[in-house]
Amino acid sequence: MQINHWFYEAEKGNATILSIIPFFHIFGLTVALNFPVFLAATIILAPSFELINILKLISKYKPTLFPGTPAMFSAISRHREIRKYNLTSIKFCISGSAPLTKKIQQDFIHVTGSKLVEGFGLTESSPVTHCNPFNGRDKEGSIGLPMPDTMCKIVDIEKGEKVLNIGEEGELCIKGPQVMKGYFKNELETLFEEYMLYGGYPKVSLAGSRDIPVTAWRSMSIFCRGAKPPPNPRWKSAWRPSPPLATPSAPIPLPNLTSWKPSTGPAWSIPA
Repeated sequence: MQINHWFYEAEKGNATILSIIPFFHIFGLTVALNFPVFLAATIILAPSFELINILKLISKYKPTLFPGTPAMFSAISRHREIRKYNLTSIKFCISGSAPLTKKIQQDFIHVTGSKLVEGFGLTESSPVTHCNPFNGRDKEGSIGLPMPDTMCKIVDIEKGEKVLNIGEEGELCIKGPQVMKGYFKNELETLFEEYMLYGGYPKVSLAGSRDIPVTAWRSMSIFCRGAKPPPNPRWKSAWRPSPPLATPSAPIPLPNLTSWKPSTGPAWSIPA
């Protein structure tokens, strides 16, 4: 429902979503499966990201929404014969799993005429907590605004107790209905108190707005106060992905489905 409110211009029952991200990944499960089901949308399934096949699918079935990764958007916009394909049906795209550079964003928008924004989240928040608005200021290097019913604050790195002011760097704390209750049978890692503590070093906008530019990461995992992992000496430099490759690395390709046959073995069973 939070994502549905973010895509407020998407018409219920009249949207088509291109779902490439694997459903076993929380980004794919929520944005590429659960959200379109809630929206009563048509889902175009692709077992893997094969560029030519994806371009043909877009031209033929004309999706209006496309959740993907920066590597996907880069590969599409850099294709030499991109003008052969009609991509104008795409209206809204949300990018996740890695930072979205301004060049990738602008190149894809130029090719498709769509709106492409960057979101942020993690598995433990199922996953989206922040996103840049489709209408409004889209700030480079920012994870955007909190999702509906989501609260966040920046606290000091040392003790995680002092709430910091605009312009100060610290750790991001998140609270909302999408945040998990805890890790199964692991009380130590579930001591979130009121907010869930994320191991990043985001920085609140100096302009005074509430979007959050992330300047560096110390850890790509959640931890609770009193059980922090050793600091990474590389966190001081802002993290950005290496130059995009032609083939994205986030999706995991499945076996050739044309030669697939149903298993004749026993049905799945749930262990006691």
